[in-house]
Amino acid sequence: MTDPATIHSPTTEKVVLGSVILANDPGIRASIFGSVRREHFYVEHHRLIWDAMTYAERSGGQFDTVAIVRALRDLGTLDQVGAHNVSLLATVTPTA
Repeated sequence: MTDPATIHSPTTEKVVLGSVILANDPGIRASIFGSVRREHFYVEHHRLIWDAMTYAERSGGQFDTVAIVRALRDLGTLDQVGAHNVSLLATVTPTA
C-alpha cells in the first residue's frame, strides 16, 4: 500500500491555492480553510503561501494577491516564495 503522504502533485497544490484567491465569498474561503491544512502541501513554498493565506484571512480586510504578498512580507518569507509565484496561482486555476 502506498503511503498517502508520499503522493503529491504540485499542479494540484497550485490549483487549491489559486481557488482560495478566487473565492470571493468569505464562507467558501472558511470552508476551504476548515478542510485544508498546511500538511496537505508537499512543496515547501506552497506551504509558505498557505501560511500567508491563513495569516491574511485572520487579519481580515481585503483578501487578494496583494494581501497575500503583504502577509508573506510580514512573515519574512517573501524572498523564499517570490511575489510572481503568488500572482500566477489564479491563472492556473480553472474557472467557469
